[in-house]
Amino acid sequence: MRATELTAEQVDSYIEGRLAVGTAKATINRTTQLLTQAFRLAVKRGHLSRVPSIRHLSEKGNERKGFFSEQEFRSVLAHLPADLKDLATFAHATGMRRKEITSLTWSDVEGDVLRLRGENTKNGEGRIVPLVGELAEVIKRRNAMRQVEVNGTIQMVEHIFHRGGHPVGEFRKSWRSACKKAGVDRIFHDFRRSAVRDMVQAGVPQEVAKKISGHKTDSMFHRYSIVVEDDLRKALEKTEQYRKTKQQKVVLIVEK
Repeated sequence: MRATELTAEQVDSYIEGRLAVGTAKATINRTTQLLTQAFRLAVKRGHLSRVPSIRHLSEKGNERKGFFSEQEFRSVLAHLPADLKDLATFAHATGMRRKEITSLTWSDVEGDVLRLRGENTKNGEGRIVPLVGELAEVIKRRNAMRQVEVNGTIQMVEHIFHRGGHPVGEFRKSWRSACKKAGVDRIFHDFRRSAVRDMVQAGVPQEVAKKISGHKTDSMFHRYSIVVEDDLRKALEKTEQYRKTKQQKVVLIVEK
């Protein structure tokens, strides 16, 4: 149908139809969000005069809460193809988005600092990541793999992370295979949640951690700062120990 004829009720009917066949609310929202953006652009450019009221489905409770334990990460890493191991290690250390990592080129490296350009980030803001520890080792290994043979000639690869000289694209099959062999049910984006949680638990200030992972808002950052059963147990143990210490001090005062 023509855009000028679309009504909110027709969009509602579309939404209900997809819900009826079990489509996830988040998936439906991505579609209707794109439709809304298209209408707004048309109005902005003077092609249409209105944007139909398109409802947004609540995604509350739909947030993924997976994260890697150190053992799980090492197990999956062991089963990944060689040309994906460094990429996974980099994601595990920084919490950067997959597409941000795969966009990195050697021109983004300045000494022991990596400068991620704003045009390659989701929020449009560039940031820097110091190359220390395991990250420095990753870059060193990647530098040793910059030269590849293409059609019988040796060429220097532009992208830091590549597969046979080509920029890394989708690798879902390789990822699923590695997770299956490791007995781990995780998605690549879980590295992002894991890195944030580890930084928080290591005592890294939130504002500093956000500059590394690229989270712009506190709400999104807290969404990934996951508390699990083990964290709660440790919290209660620390509280109990604190109270015992206070009790001992009271006993000493009474005895005096």
